[in-house]
Amino acid sequence: NAVQKLGQSPLRRLCDWLLAGCEGIDAHAYARNVRRAALALQVGVHVALRVGSAPGSWWYALLTEPETQCTAYVPTVAADEFASVLRGVVETVAWYKCPKGHLYSVGNCTMPMQTARCPECGLLIGGTNHKDASGVKRLGVISAQTLARAAKADRGKAYTGYKRDCVDMNSIYDAHARGSAVTIRVIRLLMHMLLEIGGAAFGTWARVSTMLCFGNKAVDEGRARAFLANRIEKEWAALAVEFSVDDDELALLLHVVVRGMLQTPSAPKFTSEPARSAFEVAFQNESVAQTFDSNFRAVIAVHQDELQTHDRSQLYRSILGEELWAQVTDTA
Repeated sequence: NAVQKLGQSPLRRLCDWLLAGCEGIDAHAYARNVRRAALALQVGVHVALRVGSAPGSWWYALLTEPETQCTAYVPTVAADEFASVLRGVVETVAWYKCPKGHLYSVGNCTMPMQTARCPECGLLIGGTNHKDASGVKRLGVISAQTLARAAKADRGKAYTGYKRDCVDMNSIYDAHARGSAVTIRVIRLLMHMLLEIGGAAFGTWARVSTMLCFGNKAVDEGRARAFLANRIEKEWAALAVEFSVDDDELALLLHVVVRGMLQTPSAPKFTSEPARSAFEVAFQNESVAQTFDSNFRAVIAVHQDELQTHDRSQLYRSILGEELWAQVTDTA
């Protein structure tokens, strides 16, 4: 009866899907650890229920209209190919421009000892005996983020849409401040969970596949399903290792993040790099940093005690959020 109060909204369809047994998600697809798969699905359902009552947010768009992200600046995606390269920069590398402005680096002593050809234009780069080739400009030994700002004008149009070659990148350097490595992992995990549940609950696998750049044919949908299952497993495992927690403890930490995730306002799509970056940093400050910090063990203990409470209705209320709770209980 509580579900019927939701009318014909996407939230109602989501609840119907839950009651039907979560059809369309194969827990065994990433179930080298069956319990981990079950816990990940629980977190995913929590995320979907939370954002299902928040139309107009980026999270909601992921769940219901993932194809809208194809022309947006997607959180956790590197700004461009150059930003991807910067993840490997160390302070002992000096950066140079060839005569036509293409960037390259020199390691070791950071001064040129041999010549080569620019892979972009073929002009002579490098030098001999610490003397630069004609037309080469030394930028100096500078940090990745500073270099990203300096080189902004030399780069092409920034990436829009989802890029699968960015999914293993957690430290993103860019001209704009980006979320921390942990924040990137958490956002990416929740994003992939929403895409998986949206595809299964709403039958939008073709649209999910399109967002993930696989195409929209049946075979592409299968690849999208497998890709999401694999990414959820990998991000989950990486967080568990990084914080030395078991699957139950990680699930609890993620549930805490999900409770507060809507505190960070967002548009259905990010139309600029600064907007995307601002969202990542705000989500980090308002949700991730409150949970995945040096006191995360205390966070776990507090919420383990909460799970033992006799007031189950209060627990469910905090999980669902005030708006959804009011809809299903008529307490608004």
